[in-house]
Amino acid sequence: MVDQALRNIFYQNYTGIFEEELWRATLGELNKAVDQAFKDAKPGTPDKAMANKFKFNNALFSAYKSANQTQTLKLLKAAGKANTFAEYKKQAAGIVNDYNNQWLKTEYASAKARARSAKNWQTAVNNADLYPNIEYLPSIAADPREDHKQYYHVVRPINDPFWDSHLPPISWRCQCQWKTTDAPAKQAPTNLPQPQPGLDSNPGKTGAIFSQTHNYFDFGNDQAVVKQTIASMHGKSVNDVMLYYMDTKTKGVVYSFGKMAASERVNNIRTAIVYAKLGNEVYLPSQFDVDSIINGIFNEFKHPQAVSKSAFFERFYRGMEQFRDRKIIGDQTLHITKDTLKGNILNGLKNAIHKADAKGFKPVNNVHFIIEDDYQGSVTIAEILTDKLPF
Repeated sequence: MVDQALRNIFYQNYTGIFEEELWRATLGELNKAVDQAFKDAKPGTPDKAMANKFKFNNALFSAYKSANQTQTLKLLKAAGKANTFAEYKKQAAGIVNDYNNQWLKTEYASAKARARSAKNWQTAVNNADLYPNIEYLPSIAADPREDHKQYYHVVRPINDPFWDSHLPPISWRCQCQWKTTDAPAKQAPTNLPQPQPGLDSNPGKTGAIFSQTHNYFDFGNDQAVVKQTIASMHGKSVNDVMLYYMDTKTKGVVYSFGKMAASERVNNIRTAIVYAKLGNEVYLPSQFDVDSIINGIFNEFKHPQAVSKSAFFERFYRGMEQFRDRKIIGDQTLHITKDTLKGNILNGLKNAIHKADAKGFKPVNNVHFIIEDDYQGSVTIAEILTDKLPF
């Protein structure tokens, strides 16, 4: 794979910002790390959605890395010191060893550890009523880092901003651990060493293994890199990609291949942008009868114009019928106004669920709520039946 990439660069047999074989070499390893951490994730579950979100962000990380490597290899070629491919390959050996061996092994190990940490974070959040705090635990490495020992046994609430940037692992090949606890919180020491760039985030909250403080992202040319990434993921040409929105901070995107129906475009893009701002990959299929695919999961958007119980029943039930007719299972998003009454929402949704149950088909996995343009969260069908909403 890497040998072919070198040939493509030497003979100028590729197009785009990055050479695609280099991208595949890194992406394959990072996704393998995610698959190991989420091997038991079932379709339609939060774990599966998180794994899919990680893979999209892995694709972006791999793209920026490959763009840097491609540029370095092009400069080597431009230097003109190699007259044959064999000479060029020999000269490029150090670059290849850095990017595709040494650094990739470290990135794989960190991706595996951080994916596992993110999965455990979701469990911790769900059990926060029992174990409201997190304790930073000692490293299990044979030769622990001295500077990380200052973190040992720090206990902070799970919702403390401290964990937004200090959830282990916080450096390359760091083997520090953490656990939930009901032990009392205590103040963290001052002047703690900072997490390393690229690892100064909580992947369980961001949905990205590596943060954008990694120097790969300094490459710039964001829109071109992102469009080529999307095209490569789908086996399309960059010219086929219609990028409706890209969040420069989270790298969340809204895209399609071909124009959507004018009747749906405005509302669907508006809803999709809410998701993209949270770092999600939102694909709006133009030739498939579903509104969106978010992090690999079908999601039907509903925008009730009325706020009555019957309006919610009608829109929600229609969405369930659409999934049934397509023989797929997915989620629904209700994009509503702030003056909508909770009682009307619950009664309408419960009536639709009961009708679907009576007709013998499964409704949806999860229902997401957006009020105005603020994402509120999601609930399962079972939670709706117990009158639970995320707001």
